[in-house]
Amino acid sequence: MVRPSLCMSCAIAALSAVGAAQPALATDDDTQLWMSATASGPVHGKWLASMDVQQRAYDNMSRLANTQVRGAIGYRVRPWADVYTGYLHAITRRPGASDANEDRFFGQVSLTPIATGPIRVATRSRLEARWMSTAPGMGLRFRQQVRVIHPLGSAMAPYLGVSGEIMFHLKETAWGARRGLEQTRAAAFVGLPVTKTMSVEVGYLNQYQHRAGIDGDNGALTLAFIGRF
Repeated sequence: MVRPSLCMSCAIAALSAVGAAQPALATDDDTQLWMSATASGPVHGKWLASMDVQQRAYDNMSRLANTQVRGAIGYRVRPWADVYTGYLHAITRRPGASDANEDRFFGQVSLTPIATGPIRVATRSRLEARWMSTAPGMGLRFRQQVRVIHPLGSAMAPYLGVSGEIMFHLKETAWGARRGLEQTRAAAFVGLPVTKTMSVEVGYLNQYQHRAGIDGDNGALTLAFIGRF
């Protein structure tokens, strides 16, 4: 079993790294709205399934610009460790241009080690193979997420959470991927259990994108519906 103190140290270090990775440069800023609906849980024995739909509004939340649909099948290798493989299709609507479509296959390892006291720490490591409709070639991206939850009472009480994620392109592509750091995300949210199997999370997320020209620094209001079966 992973030691609680080591889990907390890794979580703090990872979240700090997300903030440290954002340089003070001129940026292209936007205010966005990110909405998602997720359902996950065991389907037979140790076999798991997960699916989610995401909608994102860009340009000061004035237009629905991005839609993502993802599904995955997983297996519980340990009480605290799950492995997944899955597929995502994304559509990005671009003003004055045709839609950009993405096909993405991924493998994922999710760890939920026990932490000291009520605080729960979870990590997610994901490797993605990506194809874009705008140009040929396969991209590879690695992303690491740390999520920390602090319940404020019993199982049906609200909870507070923070998360950090960092993403790296592992190869360059004709559609614009550059090897190295691609983006960081840092979020804070409040969770409200609705039933024993469903909760709603409302929060704020900062996304810093490293680009060939001007970097992107986006602030997003987040609304997530999370179901468990």
